[in-house]
Amino acid sequence: MSVLALPYVSLPTLPVELPRLGSLTITVFGPLVAIGIIVGYRAAMAYAARQGLDDKIVDRLVVWVAAGGLLMAHWVAVLAYHPESVLTEPWILVQVHRGIASTGGFVGGALTFAWLCRRWRLDPIRHADAIAYGLLLAFSIGRIGCSLVHDHPGAVVSQDVWLAVGPWPDGTYRFDLGLTELLLVLVPIGAYVYGFARRSPAPPGALTVRIAIAYCSLRFWLDFLRAEDARYGLLTPGQYACIGLLLAALVLHRVRRSPRTTFDG
Repeated sequence: MSVLALPYVSLPTLPVELPRLGSLTITVFGPLVAIGIIVGYRAAMAYAARQGLDDKIVDRLVVWVAAGGLLMAHWVAVLAYHPESVLTEPWILVQVHRGIASTGGFVGGALTFAWLCRRWRLDPIRHADAIAYGLLLAFSIGRIGCSLVHDHPGAVVSQDVWLAVGPWPDGTYRFDLGLTELLLVLVPIGAYVYGFARRSPAPPGALTVRIAIAYCSLRFWLDFLRAEDARYGLLTPGQYACIGLLLAALVLHRVRRSPRTTFDG
């Protein structure tokens, strides 16, 4: 194996039978996602405390945004990739353990956040940063799980290509896009957010806009390297979600800079 290639590591799994849920295979991915949610929640709460936000409101906001994000992540995973399964197994729409799509989660979380801010009359500019601060950490830990279970196979490449992983079970060397995204996208953004930005706080809303623009811009191009993904036209569901989230970030940026913006509550 080339010194540039990374080894394909296969970790053990645990099959279990659950009443009413059927067969379930437990991998390292699930526990890491759970750990990510807990750590991200604590990070969001700590950030909110530093900004003087009401901890009870932020607590409810984080929980509901996480729930909305997970549900939409599952719906996108089912409807965008396996829509035919709904006809034979309609209950799959509530069986979140049967697959999630990260960008669907971002969209669901953003929609839930916008709805709750309107319903509870919250200032979205001030509260968005607490959500984004915790989400980035939670998602990065989840991406470690993706890297360990290799659920995002990329294009076949030579074993001499930097960040190639292999050999895969089919004998090829490929990009592992979970690992690639973690190292080339999330680690640099995290270094900025939890390093430089923590020491030099940005104006309210700026942190969310910067994270969204950086992540979506880089993730959009990485998706062209996916080997197994649904495509609608030339783009993946994730790429369409990135476009939508980029537009939402630009709207937030414009609202944030508007001197006439006011909020009730």
